[in-house]
Amino acid sequence: RRFLCQTRCMSFLAGCQLDFNKLFKSGIPFLGHHQEKMVREADPLPEAAFIQDIRNTLVKFLADGSQTSMVLPPVDSYHRKLTFKDLASVFKDLLKVDKTMVGDKLCIRVHRMEAAGSLGEGLEQTRNAIAERARLEEEHEIEEAVGFRH
Repeated sequence: RRFLCQTRCMSFLAGCQLDFNKLFKSGIPFLGHHQEKMVREADPLPEAAFIQDIRNTLVKFLADGSQTSMVLPPVDSYHRKLTFKDLASVFKDLLKVDKTMVGDKLCIRVHRMEAAGSLGEGLEQTRNAIAERARLEEEHEIEEAVGFRH
């Protein structure tokens, strides 16, 4: 295939801070109205229950306040990756994350950060705050997937 462009168009896009690396690596995101509706109404993934269990564990940890760190139960590499992804998006400024060995198992250890105090007092307020963060993150992912559309 050929890729043709005008230099003045490329100069204009560069001047507008277009990330050409992202453009050529990822393309331009786009979901049509029908596709967006399907994504928003889709059934939860099978992993949703696992992620919700991890979130519940972390909500209890954050609401408790007596511990500064905790080790999550050992899981396989796939579930560890899901956990890291959720921690990076929903808990990004609340918990510092690292790995640790417990016996011969690789586990995830989380450390409370100072921003965790901003969630409010008590289990229910913390649960609601984390649920809202998760909802906003999901909405952001959908909006990114929708991309350019009239």
